[in-house]
Amino acid sequence: MRIEEVQEQEKQEQFAATLFQWDLVIRFFRRVEKTHMLDREPTQQDLQYHKAFLNALLSVGQFLTISAEKFSNEDLKPFRIRKEDLLAYLRELEHAYSEWHGELSDARRQDLSQKIFGGAS
Repeated sequence: MRIEEVQEQEKQEQFAATLFQWDLVIRFFRRVEKTHMLDREPTQQDLQYHKAFLNALLSVGQFLTISAEKFSNEDLKPFRIRKEDLLAYLRELEHAYSEWHGELSDARRQDLSQKIFGGAS
């Protein structure tokens, strides 16, 4: 094996390790989210922490998505990683952020109200 191949393999392994650590943090975050945001009425501080943690997780996810472009799915196959799954995971976090902390325009709020309740908000 040539030096370049070894270096490339090390980069893939480092990427996989970072991705697995991010996944572990997200799993922990989801458990805390359940107890502090879903199982009870969240406090203002809960909402602030939730927003800050989601921002951090999204930042790392965006970094990983950019980093993943260096590799093919074949490169990542030994780690059981697919770039599509990484993107889906990131979209899931973006959706959670939008649900909890996003702002709806008046037009979108009225549209949703009409669809959900059949009337104006």
